[in-house]
Parts: sequence; C-alpha cells; structure tokens
Amino acid sequence: MTELQLDDLQKKRKKLRRRHEALSKKSAAKKVEKDDAFLAFARNECLEFCNKVYKAFPREIRDTIHGYITDCEDVYIDGQCKGNLRGKAQSN
Repeated sequence: MTELQLDDLQKKRKKLRRRHEALSKKSAAKKVEKDDAFLAFARNECLEFCNKVYKAFPREIRDTIHGYITDCEDVYIDGQCKGNLRGKAQSN
C-alpha cells in the first residue's frame, strides 16, 4: 500500500469517526426526547387511573390496592411505606 493510499484511508477513518460521534450525540438527544415524552404520557395515564380509583372505591379498598402495588402492609398518604413489608423485614 502506498503512502498516498494510507493517508487517504486515515482521512476516511477520521471522517467516519466524526460522523459516528455526531450520530451518537443525535441518537442520545432523541432518546432523551423519547424518554421525556413517554414519562409525560405515563404520568398523565397514571393520574387519570388514580383519579378513577379514588372516585370509584372507598378508602379501605384504595388502601388495599395501594398495599398490593407497593407491597407494604401499611401505606400512608405521604407515599412512604411504614410498617412491615409483606414477608420481609424493612430496613430504615
């Protein structure tokens, strides 16, 4: 392989690396954008679902649902699990 061919291949390699870096940055930005859109959708759906549960069920049933979801025996309004985890010792 001649010096000229080697220089040409090195230039192509550098160009490909720059292109790869640019595409990687663009891909990362799109992933963040997609993740943000998904989280916004999920929050909206969760809020809608929680509002329906709140309107449809009395407190006792909602507490049972929350306990099942969080795997806690006692769930308080602040959202933290207090008391014993079902079948597990809780470490604070």
